[in-house]
Amino acid sequence: MSARFYTFIFAGAIIAATAFFLFAGGDNAAASRDNPTVAVVNGEEIKRSEIMEIMNNVPPGLPVTAEQIFPMVIDQMITEKLLQKEAAKSGLENDPEFRKMMEEARKQILKNMYLERKMKEIIDAKQIKSEYQRLIKEHTGMEETRASHILVETRDEALELIKKLDAGGDFAALARAHSKDSEASNGGDLGYFTSDEIAPEFGAAAAKIKKGAYAKEPVQTQFGWHVVKVEDRRKRPAPKLEEVEDMIRNQLGQKALEKYVQELRAGAEIKRFTFDGEPLN
Repeated sequence: MSARFYTFIFAGAIIAATAFFLFAGGDNAAASRDNPTVAVVNGEEIKRSEIMEIMNNVPPGLPVTAEQIFPMVIDQMITEKLLQKEAAKSGLENDPEFRKMMEEARKQILKNMYLERKMKEIIDAKQIKSEYQRLIKEHTGMEETRASHILVETRDEALELIKKLDAGGDFAALARAHSKDSEASNGGDLGYFTSDEIAPEFGAAAAKIKKGAYAKEPVQTQFGWHVVKVEDRRKRPAPKLEEVEDMIRNQLGQKALEKYVQELRAGAEIKRFTFDGEPLN
């Protein structure tokens, strides 16, 4: 991927992080020897802690160092400060539409903070561990197949590739040269999967192939024609708790939220009306 494309991603992430930081009000603990001024805009100082707060909100996984994005963050912060000053001078804070939007934002932030803290109260480590044990019992031990494939458009193409394999051709090399799938660069390797995680026709064919062998007949799915090779079989290993903890917390949180909302609705006096404002019986 090009450096220009990554720069575009960085810029978008930084703008989003800067907007979030400034809307949230920034960090007021910004006056110490360890927190130097990194820019001054019309007399207003920008502290390093402000820049670091934004950088910490940039999505993880981007191939960039703090030193590389530091100038971009400062530049974006300067722009935001200038625009904020101009917006403040415009008198829009007294505009009814602005006040309405701020009130709606206040309600949303308040609701979100409340729900976040409520879910932390409801969901504890014991529940997470219990759900983890249930998932382990339910999913660990399922048979997984690791397969490679070569995807082509026609059956004749697939048969021709099988002939090349019969003549001693290398499966991975043929996949890289002929497969129309995104896994072509990896030699057609699909990784491990269970029968319900793959196209039914593909899974059924893979189940009949011995480990290390390839199918002598091509397999048709909605994606085209596949030459299939089974690389390995194993029992699905159990994931570590830390690998699935966030997923479990989110799932439990969603269930807890649904239950909580039902309880609120059950305890509330609710009246419904038609679109025209007529009472519903």
